[in-house]
Amino acid sequence: MEAIAGTASEAAHSLDGILGHESGGVSDIVFAVMHLLGLSFEPRIARLSDRKLYAFEPKAKYGPLAPLFGNRLNPQLIRAHWDEVQRVIHALRHKVVTPSLILRKLSASGSSSSAAGTAKGSRPRG
Repeated sequence: MEAIAGTASEAAHSLDGILGHESGGVSDIVFAVMHLLGLSFEPRIARLSDRKLYAFEPKAKYGPLAPLFGNRLNPQLIRAHWDEVQRVIHALRHKVVTPSLILRKLSASGSSSSAAGTAKGSRPRG
């Protein structure tokens, strides 16, 4: 697996370049998309203390890092939307849609689109 350096705001455009698209919103969803594409995204995150991380385990498990964690991820919601997640990743791999476009749609709050429903599977519980 190849590591890709960059900022969180560069992630969607990084995926565009890697997958051969010419072209952006970015969110926590980009980490999941990169992982599912077999890529390791390692951004330089300024002011990490201003951000919230998400995990499946309770934040208490992370000891002194616990204050960095927000809500837990919801595995049932991810499972419920797994087929949609796979369709999105397939579309990205086969250049049916640009990463920047799909990441903007997945990041859109309040959207009733199927893509937004897929994104909610990787969002935190609660």
